[in-house]
Amino acid sequence: MMDENRKKFVIFTHYRSGSRSLVELLRSQSLNVFDEPFNFAHCMDANDKMDRTFYKISQEKSPELAVEQLLTDYDGFKHIHLQFKKEANEYLVQNYPIIFLCRRNIVAAALSFLVAQKSRIWHAYKRNKSSEIFINNKIKNLNQIYSEMGPIDPDQLLQTASNFKKIHNYEPLMKNYIKIYYEDLYSDVWETNCQKIFNFLGHKDIEWSKVEPIVGLDNKLNNEEHFSKIENYKQITQILKPIF
Repeated sequence: MMDENRKKFVIFTHYRSGSRSLVELLRSQSLNVFDEPFNFAHCMDANDKMDRTFYKISQEKSPELAVEQLLTDYDGFKHIHLQFKKEANEYLVQNYPIIFLCRRNIVAAALSFLVAQKSRIWHAYKRNKSSEIFINNKIKNLNQIYSEMGPIDPDQLLQTASNFKKIHNYEPLMKNYIKIYYEDLYSDVWETNCQKIFNFLGHKDIEWSKVEPIVGLDNKLNNEEHFSKIENYKQITQILKPIF
């Protein structure tokens, strides 16, 4: 449970940081978390059931008002820094408790993003010990998909990594935050890092049986074996090493 002094919070992150898993992890503990309210693609997709209210407020009135309303209606939300302009991000990190989720290896995050754009596979709902994953009740083989998607543009990879890295410009402005690395969520110390997050939020009585399946490796989409099937993987690792 969360006490009456609980924090309203923002997951401040870049793409491909494991943030979707973090949202699901917090939801598993009965926290009401909105996933990317300012994602243009989500809000403009006629087939998407996400509430467009907050995106419209951010566009028609102001991002600050949209955030205020969001944290009146929800415990927290996930925000990708590239979805706001610099001034709005600065306001956000200076005025709200922040779970700053990032990846130590920003090039791996950028590669994952470009691969997801090509494959249209953004999340692993379940993955077994081989390269097979289950997406929308269908079995797909990542090695085969990645080997058939064509090359990744090294220049585009470098630019994407540079854009992701800009998130660190906001850390000095954060007044009330906890920093969590993707690599630690998917590791032997996952429980310690999850506990840090819950402590930061003032959340008690954690149901760990609901947490472990979300942070476990079955929920992690990619690894080096899968990426190695990309047509020009050796080329991009020579230019931008190390990726892993």
